Order: sequence, then C-alpha cells, then structure tokens
Amino acid sequence: MAPFFIGSALAEERKVDPMAAGLLAVAAFMTVTPYSVGEAYAVAPTGWAGRTSSPG
Repeated sequence: MAPFFIGSALAEERKVDPMAAGLLAVAAFMTVTPYSVGEAYAVAPTGWAGRTSSPG
C-alpha cells in the first residue's frame, strides 16, 4: 500500500496521472523485493565490500 500512495502523491505534485504512477511504483517494489527471505538470505554479503582492486 505504501509504494502506491507514495507514487501517487509524487505524481500529483508533478501533475501526471496518479493511478498509473501508483501502479508503476507497486510493480517496481514487487520487482526488487526478494521472494523468499530465509536464514541464508538474512545478512547481506560483505565479502567484497570496500575493495577497489583485486587481492594479491
């Protein structure tokens, strides 16, 4: 519900179709949300965090 209302509120400010923007926001939210969150996916992998060059 929140993505729809956020998208439609932003669309009203920018004077475009709020229904289409709300539906697009929900579709984008569903696309980037993982389908299953289990024990293996509970923590973001940080093995490569901060590395700028190859090791060695």
